[in-house]
Amino acid sequence: MLNKHGEGILYFGVKNNGDVIGQKDITDSTVRDVSRKISEGIKPQVIPTISVEYYENLKVIKVVTKGKNAPYSTFEKYYIRSYDEDKKVTPKLLAEMINKTGEPDLIIEEEASNPKLSFKILKNLFAINGLTVNEKTFEANN
Repeated sequence: MLNKHGEGILYFGVKNNGDVIGQKDITDSTVRDVSRKISEGIKPQVIPTISVEYYENLKVIKVVTKGKNAPYSTFEKYYIRSYDEDKKVTPKLLAEMINKTGEPDLIIEEEASNPKLSFKILKNLFAINGLTVNEKTFEANN
């Protein structure tokens, strides 16, 4: 849901068709476990809002989360929500999610703003901006 919409609501104790079945024995420890699993499993990390609510006199756990740092992984795998299921993200779609234009490496496609840029000029620009280079290998890194 985060990868597709940037936000999501998940209920524990509600079927996909919306039928409320509830959760038994919800304790503070249960809510902490849900929070811990989300923290451990979703990267980059998100901080969800987790609450215990009553529907039709049944307890459910409601998890609300938002994020602007897509793509998100769940236990190091990437998924996108489609209706009521999670589909694995293809490598192509993952590249598009990382770089909104779909280019896997923009620097290769970018026109140089200074077509006469040399290693000597680049080295001076680095120095002006407080960056250092390895003198022995810098000019060989072309």
